[in-house]
Amino acid sequence: SAMIFFDAYYLLPPLFLLTLLVPTARSLSSPPPNTVLCFGETLWDALPSGLFLGGGPTNVALHLASLGTPTSLVTCLGRDRLGNEAHRRLAQGGVGTRPIQRTDKYGTGMVLATLGDGGDATYEFDTPSAWDVIDPHGASLDAALEDAEVVVLGSLCSRLGGAEGGTSAAAAARVRGHRGAVVLDLNLRPPWYDVEHIKGLIRGTPADG
Repeated sequence: SAMIFFDAYYLLPPLFLLTLLVPTARSLSSPPPNTVLCFGETLWDALPSGLFLGGGPTNVALHLASLGTPTSLVTCLGRDRLGNEAHRRLAQGGVGTRPIQRTDKYGTGMVLATLGDGGDATYEFDTPSAWDVIDPHGASLDAALEDAEVVVLGSLCSRLGGAEGGTSAAAAARVRGHRGAVVLDLNLRPPWYDVEHIKGLIRGTPADG
């Protein structure tokens, strides 16, 4: 079975749900915290005020780690300055970085955010990006899944399916088959989702591309 929430700008609702599943180390009366594996995009939001590290699963991983929950992240970063800085900040934030993959093929993810007159933002994704090519057969992914008791699976990284060399959809299909609890972070951001793939994630029978 899976717990489902829909991605939003604010993380309080999904984090509240996760705290029901995962006791934090700060509660002395609760048992030791479960090990959480977050899977999905790591990217930089380019806002008028600067660059900010983001991506739904990345934000969840950083917040859970700040609460004392052992948390690792499976994503893919480019071998570039932004990838190095993202890796440094994740490690500094207490997130387990061993499962993070690196690639020379694409750069670290970037999103250009443009604010309209009413304050509404539109987002232009750099496509394809490193997080589109998470290797579904990497040894680091195998080890991370073996250790995890709870998985947080972001759907946005499946956006390319198998097009343009994308492999993250296949990796997401592997992660969805995890034996433990699975929390689905469904990001329905046009045009970056496939209805049938989303249905497969919910049912536990996703196509791999």
